[in-house]
Amino acid sequence: MHAWILLVVISQVLQAIVVLLDKVLVSDKQVKSPLVYAFYASIMSGFVIVLVPFLPVQLPDPKTILLSLASAVAYLIAIWSLYHIFKESSTIESMPMVSAVTALSTILISAFAFSSPLKTSFFIGSLLLVFGSFLIARYASNHMAILLVLVSGISFASSSIFMKMLFEHTDFVDGFVWSRIANVLVALLLLLIPQGVKTIKQVSKSASTKTVGLVVFNKFLAGVVFLMYLAAINMGDVSVVNALSGLQFAFLFIFAWFFAEHIPQYFRHELTHRGVVRDVIAVAFIIIGFTILFI
Repeated sequence: MHAWILLVVISQVLQAIVVLLDKVLVSDKQVKSPLVYAFYASIMSGFVIVLVPFLPVQLPDPKTILLSLASAVAYLIAIWSLYHIFKESSTIESMPMVSAVTALSTILISAFAFSSPLKTSFFIGSLLLVFGSFLIARYASNHMAILLVLVSGISFASSSIFMKMLFEHTDFVDGFVWSRIANVLVALLLLLIPQGVKTIKQVSKSASTKTVGLVVFNKFLAGVVFLMYLAAINMGDVSVVNALSGLQFAFLFIFAWFFAEHIPQYFRHELTHRGVVRDVIAVAFIIIGFTILFI
């Protein structure tokens, strides 16, 4: 097995853990607000700021600033929507659907923005993703949940496209650093909203040291996953790397079973014996859809 493939597999195991910890944190009574969790997630993504003195970073031009801010806004909307979904529903149901919308939106937006022709495999992969998503969606009658899935998926796709445009405009170091700084600046804008400030203060004061530590650990883990993803792309085939990202759903399914047994207060609704066969089939369709879509 190639080293970069092993790197992708490990990163997907860690990504599944990140998702489930996100579920625990946004369901925790001390955090409770998806907006606050999204605020701190964006703030912590700016850890790279401390490395700026040691990196060959150039001052950004207007286009770099605009693309960085656009990506950051889309990212904040995406994670806020995602955390709201996690708070109200099952990660086993919601995460594959959000990822499916993200994958389809990314390809469609890229085709429009970069004049990229759609392959025949796109339609086959899309069909499998859509079928698997609807099969797994036990809460499909919840219109607000479906709207949040669409908002989150399209926003993640938009953020990725803006990042691609940013990296095409400038080098990797400048693009990465300024996009992370933009995440922090956009998150700080929430402090200009009175209700946002009030909620952030309330949650921050009530959070225990254990909860804060878990948030920091989880976001650190998310950063490690992101760096592993970039390393795998640098070492191997980007199409295969993207296709293998569907593995996280299989690991998510396995870990959800484990967590449902040990901390049922957060995961008792993740899996039911009656829905297990359907969930397995749905996840299989989505993983195959991802593979066809990106290979």
